[in-house]
This record gives sequence, C-alpha cells and structure tokens, in this order.
Amino acid sequence: MGTSLASKTIGGGDQAFKWYLHTSGGNIGGATRICNGNGDDTGLLVSGSEIGIHNGSATTIFNGLATTSRGIDFPDADGTVLLDTTTGRTVAKLGSDSSSTSTTFSEIGSFSFTPSASKTYSFKIILRVQSAAGTTAAKMRFLGPTVDFVTYRVTAPRASASGAGFWEGTFDALDEEINPLNFYDSNGGQGIVEISGIVKLVSGAPTSQFRLSLASEVLNSEVKVLEGSAMIFEEL
Repeated sequence: MGTSLASKTIGGGDQAFKWYLHTSGGNIGGATRICNGNGDDTGLLVSGSEIGIHNGSATTIFNGLATTSRGIDFPDADGTVLLDTTTGRTVAKLGSDSSSTSTTFSEIGSFSFTPSASKTYSFKIILRVQSAAGTTAAKMRFLGPTVDFVTYRVTAPRASASGAGFWEGTFDALDEEINPLNFYDSNGGQGIVEISGIVKLVSGAPTSQFRLSLASEVLNSEVKVLEGSAMIFEEL
C-alpha cells in the first residue's frame, strides 16, 4: 500500500516486490514471456495465439486459433486432470517402406509399441501393403510379450479376375501366420490390411514390444508395407 512498481528496476536488487510481471520488451504478438525476476527464469508465456509455461529451453504450449468462442470442460470430481504419456492413445507410424522377397519372416524395423504390465489395450493396425504380383500375398506375424489374453481380427484385400473381395481371419494368440493368399490386381496387388483387437498384459515387466514381422508368400516376389502405416494402441 502506498508503494508502486514505477520506481522499481526490472531484475534489480530491490525486493520490495518479490513477484511482478515483466513482458521482456516484446509485444503480445511476438511470444512475450511474463516472468518473475529478470525475465529469463521459468515463467508464463503469452502471445497472440498461444499460452504456455516456459522452463529454460523447454516450453509447454497451449495453442488456440478458434474462429468462434470455445469452452473446455473437464468432467472430473476433484478438480485434477492428469495428462500422462504412459496412458491414453499411442501411435507408432512407419517412417519408410519395409519390404521382403523372402518366405522367412523378419521384423519390420522401428514399427512397435511398448506396453505396460497388467494393462488392457484395444489396438488397430492399419497397413498400406503392396505386392509385386497379384497372386503374391504379404504374410505377417503379430508378435509381442506374454499376455493374459489376446483376440484380433485381420481383414485384407483378396480377389480374382472376376471381381474384388476381402479375406478375413480371427486369431486368439500371438505369433500366428497371417496369410491372405493373394492381392489380385492386373498390375500387382496393393491395398489396406487392418488388424484390430483387444489384449491384456500379464503382471510383471513385459519382456518385449508389440511388433509385426513380414514375409512374402512366394520366394523372390517382393511384398511391401508402405510408409505411413500405423499401429494405434489405447489403454482401456
């Protein structure tokens, strides 16, 4: 009371005010930082389209460019919302094509999901698949750690010269051969293969990741799982 900020030096030694706002000399459209102290410490980040928390070289940002007014409601009873990377939805995306001309299975590199013990997940694997010949299928195996149970359904394009169709199979164990038999197309097969299901992990640390392995149905006939294919896991 009776003391103002007007005579105080930003970052100075006068501790009459232990907390005050500092806009770092920028305007609101230029990612201004509002901090305590000299403006270089942890603080609130405000710009024309975002708000966040700055901590050294890292910043947590909440973006907002709505074209009309928006409201966000958190339906929790105790006023706390937990955002944690160990829960929720996880997507593993294939960054480059993976191919095989062998009838022996080999794992698709960097295309995996790390589960947690005793957790139940729903999952969907969406694959862009291509084969060098319409009569050659891409064979697969869905691999993973020891589970309490797993059930999944596989659908894949399969047809003949008379028309298009789909192959479907249901599995209740990991490491089973998935063979749709062909990907008919006059110029070689290409299409979407989907694997969807539910799995529950046993207690104890998982011994491996969930992943896929690939092989060709016909020796020396190339099959590919293409870039952009995705594995989507969601904890239930």
